[in-house]
Amino acid sequence: MSRLPTVCIFWQQGRCTKGQQCPYIHDTFHAAPGTKSVLIAKTTESPVKTVVCKYFLQDRCTYGSSCLMLHPTDARIRVSSELSVAHPATSKQSARPCAFFQRGACTKGSSSLPCKFFPRGECMLGDKCSFLHPTSAPTPDQSSMLTPVSSVLQGKTSAESQPQERRTDKSIIEKDFMGARVTFGPGLQITRIITASESSRVNITNLPSEISQQDRITMLSRFGQLLYVSSPAPNLIVASYVHPDSAARVVQELPRLDWDTYSSKPTAALSISSVAGTSATLQSSKVKISWFRPTSMIWAHYNTIHEAKDAAKRLDGRVFDGNKISATFQTPSLRQKTSFSVAIKGVTLSDPIRLQKFCLASSVSVGRASYELDDAVDALREKLSSFGYLHSLDIMPLKDSDAKVKAFAHFLSPDAAVQAGQLNKASQRFLGGGPIFIQIIHSLKYIIAARKFTFLKSAIDRLSVGNVSQNYKIRYYETDKDGFQVDPVTVRVYGDAPQALSHVKAKLEKLVAGTIVLGDNGFRLWDDVFSTQEGDKIADVILQKSQTLVLVDRRERCLRLYGDEARCDNARNLLLQTLKTIEAERHVLTLDRSSFRKVIVGGLREKAATEALALSFDILARTVTVHGTHRDVDAVGKIVAVLLDAAEVVQPALAEDCPVCFCEPEDPVILSCRHAYCRQCFQRLVQSADGSRSFPLRCIVDSEGDKQCQAMISFDKIREILSPEEEDRLFRSAFLAHVAQYSKTYRFCPTADCPCIYRPTEEEDHAIRCPSCLALICTSCHTEHEGLSCAEYREQTSGYAEANRKWRLEHDVRPCPKCGMEMEKNGGCNHMTCLCGAHICWICMKADFSEGVYEHISRAHAGKLYA
Repeated sequence: MSRLPTVCIFWQQGRCTKGQQCPYIHDTFHAAPGTKSVLIAKTTESPVKTVVCKYFLQDRCTYGSSCLMLHPTDARIRVSSELSVAHPATSKQSARPCAFFQRGACTKGSSSLPCKFFPRGECMLGDKCSFLHPTSAPTPDQSSMLTPVSSVLQGKTSAESQPQERRTDKSIIEKDFMGARVTFGPGLQITRIITASESSRVNITNLPSEISQQDRITMLSRFGQLLYVSSPAPNLIVASYVHPDSAARVVQELPRLDWDTYSSKPTAALSISSVAGTSATLQSSKVKISWFRPTSMIWAHYNTIHEAKDAAKRLDGRVFDGNKISATFQTPSLRQKTSFSVAIKGVTLSDPIRLQKFCLASSVSVGRASYELDDAVDALREKLSSFGYLHSLDIMPLKDSDAKVKAFAHFLSPDAAVQAGQLNKASQRFLGGGPIFIQIIHSLKYIIAARKFTFLKSAIDRLSVGNVSQNYKIRYYETDKDGFQVDPVTVRVYGDAPQALSHVKAKLEKLVAGTIVLGDNGFRLWDDVFSTQEGDKIADVILQKSQTLVLVDRRERCLRLYGDEARCDNARNLLLQTLKTIEAERHVLTLDRSSFRKVIVGGLREKAATEALALSFDILARTVTVHGTHRDVDAVGKIVAVLLDAAEVVQPALAEDCPVCFCEPEDPVILSCRHAYCRQCFQRLVQSADGSRSFPLRCIVDSEGDKQCQAMISFDKIREILSPEEEDRLFRSAFLAHVAQYSKTYRFCPTADCPCIYRPTEEEDHAIRCPSCLALICTSCHTEHEGLSCAEYREQTSGYAEANRKWRLEHDVRPCPKCGMEMEKNGGCNHMTCLCGAHICWICMKADFSEGVYEHISRAHAGKLYA
């Protein structure tokens, strides 16, 4: 049969079921006359198969290798825009995909693919997961990406992915510090930091339609470990990676590829979105647009010259339907004896009869409109789309009294909104030469659980009503279009300028964070009972009695109250009373020193845990406290009796002495390395790290010679001996120590007292918005210079830079050779220690010597210890 000169789009996607009967071309080397051939790195004429054959999965496909659908035999194949995995087959035609492997729960084989739940801390399978749990960011590929796209699709320009170590430790904790999401591992070692201006997702627009889904995955996988590729909207591809660095590489490198032989050139931007929490992300991807309505020249006709002149004088400058009109008497010709006219400009005509009555004219005639509104909207949409992916263009309904047409445009990226803003007040041909007015709308987005929002609604409404200056607006929607309750509720705050939002932002975030309950001692009120389901039941009882919402924050180990001040005070008193009652239900068993040590080493803690018995220990008083009923006390008593009656207690292999006090460990804390500490000594060891740079936390037992064990201290051991306040301070100290150690990787916001951090870049004229103070920070110059390029800013501040250089020379201020932080030596020896932990020789400004700083000074500088 003859075929149409067009390539079958379904065949390109591997979805054409007509085979040889299809009227379109099944060949990538042909195209319609007058068009370019589509070459996407294919070496055969076989179509790209991306749809899995359902009969093959059921062992019922009879077509074998000639089947038009995909017969998956490789674990790396993905299907239908989502990352789904088939188990490696032992036979190419007969093996079915393992259902457990597809869920990441197969323990008989492993995959080279990353677990998509692990980066979010949501993988519940731990070391049994069949997908990789990567522990560090992938090393960026150093090979040039300025190559033909076909080479990238064939994988010729990038090194193969390096195998990643599988994480076996389940202690992964995420916390928010300084506008960043921080992931902690064992020993409070920081494994990942995502700042507010980073994202592991990238939005790609205008990707050529001739590139199939399989080729997309092949190409995007070269930038890093890919989690999934989806298409939530036409002309929009979303790629999610394990690490933000991979997404950043896509943004930088993808547009630089050679796209000349393709139908379009793609653009890429990071997907920065707010998260459910107490803080919001500034969204500046929406613009407000307005322009004058189309007008027509109108002539009002009168019977006499006198009437026409009086009408022109009376109508000129008056307002009709919100428009100020201009009226001019038209001089009649010598032959004209009737129907004398007044020319009226500036009127948007919707009802000629009403205008005739307004003018008191005998009749009116209408000229051609300055432009057609529908055509103008189409032209505007096309013009806005040239700046970047346009989510929507919403035209507001027009009233007769409206002088302007109003619209809202929502872009995918803030950069597109900024470029569109440059059209402000510029005349447009599609508006008949009239101006267009564009204003960027800055907004804050909060995602709040519906239950919490119920208690915050009145306070949020008061913030909106109390906005006297009208420099921001608050909007929220509790129900959907069908009137059903939505959960969570999205709250948005709009303003013309970021500075206008900073004040309301602080108030809103205080409301969303709630009131933390403090005990009589001034510290956070917390009890281990709130770590159980019983704690949720207590919160529900307090809600019924006080009409105050009590949220149990197990991550921060605190209680948060939501409601008015009087009811919150009542809820706090009820909580204190409840905890006193719980305390009365705690039963204490007192043992002598020998018996206490015997039951601890014998495994009382572990045996009680297997029977879900809650215990706590006091090393000084040598007591075991049972938290529960009398039945629980009896159960613990039986375990203690068995341990005490045992002829021999099998003890774990412990170090002879506690490495802190060098005594026999009392109430020992046994680490994963099997070394033991006195509980109180271990507590002091961990607490001593607060405010120091001693991270990550490791075992300090001397194992071989002068070497220490260095095993990481697990998070559960740390939480076991710290209060919520101590735990929070320790995490913060670990984070600050990490930032100080990598001061070239992270910088603080230049705004005074602003606690947020960001990653500096070498790219000039690149700015980010601080999520706390909303300052626009240049990541290259590390300051605000809005409206100036980096080069212009350096030129303006060159005098200051020279003065600063002279001052540094006069005061002998030098940068740290490791982190670059400037320091001044005002006395002492030539051994300097930077905040990043580097040990520096002040004479040669070198750091971290294997032989030690003093040995280096003695050998290299003739022992010149003092200047």
